[in-house]
Amino acid sequence: MASAVRMLLGTTRITFGTLSLVSPCFLTDLVGLGDVCTRGDQRAIMLTRLFGSRDLALGGALFYFADQPKLLAVVLQLSLVMDALDFLSYVAGYLSPQQPRQDMRNTRAILLIGAGALAFVFTNLWLLSR
Repeated sequence: MASAVRMLLGTTRITFGTLSLVSPCFLTDLVGLGDVCTRGDQRAIMLTRLFGSRDLALGGALFYFADQPKLLAVVLQLSLVMDALDFLSYVAGYLSPQQPRQDMRNTRAILLIGAGALAFVFTNLWLLSR
């Protein structure tokens, strides 16, 4: 079971990482942040690609180190820290009175970004407990 969950986590990271790198405009629209390309938001495009690089590397590492338990545990620990920070950053952005982001408050963004990061946190914790 743990192997299947790890493969699902790795595949999800690789999929979102690849989408972020190849088509950041499509991905930001898909997760509910609006079409950053139409707005011409180059910083959002760059940040989306950076997050994509990270997810692609983490997803690949989950497969690459599958037969090396100690290294796999390190990858899962790093993944846990990054996902927890992603969740906290999302919550901080959602609650921030200085820069209210209407995009961050729509249902799709809440489910796919906020709840998604939290689901990754719990998935990493579960995998580390095995």
